[in-house]
Amino acid sequence: MSSALVAEVSGYRFVNVWDLVPLTILVYDHLLTLDAEIDYMWRKPKRFGFFLFVLLRYISVVATTVIININFRNIPVERCSP
Repeated sequence: MSSALVAEVSGYRFVNVWDLVPLTILVYDHLLTLDAEIDYMWRKPKRFGFFLFVLLRYISVVATTVIININFRNIPVERCSP
């Protein structure tokens, strides 16, 4: 394996690992505020603001998860050939 290919694969993995940082922060934030969310949002009557809150709060987790799944796929075979 050439050193250029090793460097590219290593850089690719390094970038992919850093993609996990936003998801980790989002999940941590959601877990920290889950008790308040349950008390103030889920146990109250549902209004437009509730649905807007849920949409905006959880779409970021879904979008970040989708992006990470796309980025963590295998390196294309075309990049591995000399």
